[in-house]
Formats: sequence, structure tokens, C-alpha cells
Amino acid sequence: MQGTLNPDASIRVPAEKFINESKRRNGYCSVLLEISANTTISDSIKLAAAVELSKFVIKNWDENSKNHKLMISNRIPISDNDKQYVRANII
Repeated sequence: MQGTLNPDASIRVPAEKFINESKRRNGYCSVLLEISANTTISDSIKLAAAVELSKFVIKNWDENSKNHKLMISNRIPISDNDKQYVRANII
């Protein structure tokens, strides 16, 4: 997450690539939620994680939503385990 906030493209671009690749892994939402709630992590990183979690959930949570119909080719299914973790731990 921290690398995605770096103005140096040689650091930011690989960090963004890693984040994009991570979206397809189980546990992505859970990790973002853990980062955003971790009191030992800087506020800027927590905010970046929370914003990414919000955008990811809005786009990918419900396959029956109007967003799904508009972005069907870009949708990344969220695992049931991730959904349960988010429901149980969201503040």
C-alpha cells in the first residue's frame, strides 16, 4: 500500500501492479480491512486501504447489482469467506 502513494514511478508502478494482481486472491478484502483497522500503521496507509476496500466492494460484492451488469467483464468475485470476514469485522 505504501508504495502506491510514492510519487516516484519506479516505486509506485510496481506497487500498483502488485495490488492489481492481489485483487484476484482470496483474502484481499480481509487484508484491506485489517490494514485499515491496524493502529500501528500510518493514517495515510489506513486511508488508502479503506478507500480501496470501499471501491472494491462497491464494484464486486453483489453479482445481481446494477454495477455488476455494467461492469460484468471487470468483476472479480469476492469469496464467501471474505464476505463473512468483512461483515463480522466492519466498523
